[in-house]
Amino acid sequence: MTALRRYGVLFCNSFLVFGVYYFLQIPICLQNEIMNSYHSYNGTNHTRDQTNCKVCLGLGELRYNMLFSVSRWTNIVLSVPLGFLVDRLGNGRSAILYSSLTLLGSVMFTVGTMSHAPVTSSMYMLMVTGSGLLAFGDGPLRFVQARVVAHCFPESTLSAMTISGFGYCGLAISYYVTPYVDTVAGLIPSVWLGVVACGIGVMCAVGLAFLLPLHPRLDEDDKDNKMFTLRDLRALPGSYWLYIIAIALNAASWIPKQANLPDYLMLRYGYTMIEASHINGLSPIMLLPGILACFLLKMVDCDGIMITFFMAWIVPLYALMGFYKDVNVIIVNLVDGIGIGISSIMMWQILMLMCPAKYVGSLAGLMFLLRNLNVAVIFLASGYILQRHNVESVEDALCYYQHFFLMLIIMASMSVVCGVVMNVLDIRKACALNSRLARWRKSNMETMGLMSMTEPSSQYCGTDRVNNNTVSED
Repeated sequence: MTALRRYGVLFCNSFLVFGVYYFLQIPICLQNEIMNSYHSYNGTNHTRDQTNCKVCLGLGELRYNMLFSVSRWTNIVLSVPLGFLVDRLGNGRSAILYSSLTLLGSVMFTVGTMSHAPVTSSMYMLMVTGSGLLAFGDGPLRFVQARVVAHCFPESTLSAMTISGFGYCGLAISYYVTPYVDTVAGLIPSVWLGVVACGIGVMCAVGLAFLLPLHPRLDEDDKDNKMFTLRDLRALPGSYWLYIIAIALNAASWIPKQANLPDYLMLRYGYTMIEASHINGLSPIMLLPGILACFLLKMVDCDGIMITFFMAWIVPLYALMGFYKDVNVIIVNLVDGIGIGISSIMMWQILMLMCPAKYVGSLAGLMFLLRNLNVAVIFLASGYILQRHNVESVEDALCYYQHFFLMLIIMASMSVVCGVVMNVLDIRKACALNSRLARWRKSNMETMGLMSMTEPSSQYCGTDRVNNNTVSED
């Protein structure tokens, strides 16, 4: 494959998920419009008969969190079969199939938001169905990304996966563009713009399908694909299972936090919806510098230790955000974004270190099964913890948010514990996740071997302490 075509594959692979991540943030950016009704309060106006939303679909805290939860439940059911399907269909056909389903889901969700307030049950079910179809972009399309990197760039998986991470900029762009379009043109155009973004993903999928058959090694691997069996599953190292548990717990703390943070900022600091959305978008913006930092981590070459470090990075940030009012939330979100950006790329790097390239889809599906199960449960728990019923006091609502952040701290701390145990197992065995330690250990063993091969001299040499002369047996 020529250099130009390799760059083309890398570009299409990077922006394959741009649209779906842009669209998934739209409900967060428009949380005030979607969740609140004409008879609810917000952070800048504490009365029950006024609100600053315009459309006011009135889903409430529980149904709002269920919108996010349903995509996770869809992934729970379909992650493993869809990951297996990626391995069987190949990268090009899988990319077109899943991106098309994502586009369909975005259209259905958008049509559901066109209901007159309050949203009807049928329109809400349309939004739920659309959210379920969007799950094909959040999970399976990322499997395709990782599989393309594993096949086409086996010599530099971390660098290629780092560049592929630039498609996540859809997160940051949505946080800033969506509230602005909503203010200028209204709710409906801002959501339809997300459909256009999903269309970009379909075009990238078509480009990827066109470019990939020109790669001879990929064709050879796809023809030689074998079915993933229980024997292959049992052959996986024990650190793999600890790894996917750590990833699941870490994601279950960060994703619900992002979904509920705008409302929290409006309540606690009195921000408007646009201001809260901009602050919430700082974390995804810092994904880009975080991704660039992965090039530096390549020189460290201790992937297992580094991902555990950045999992621990976010734990104190949750504590500051939830329990310390005077903290600068802008700085906290910037620091949070750096940690999550690096963790997101290292997650796929470690998966490719542990798994054969031909089984990346199946094993990524298993990882996302557990990940989305945790996220879905936490979303449901968040909805029940945060629902305010007839609460009129902002202080009482903030007390619910403290319980919410405490739950996030527990989940993030458990992920760190799993990461530490994973590294202990890895270091005691082959150091597959921490190559620098393996090289250091090998160097020490070679040095010890050379020292043991050197025969000690049988000749005695000493010092005559009386005359201060060197004495030899000769």
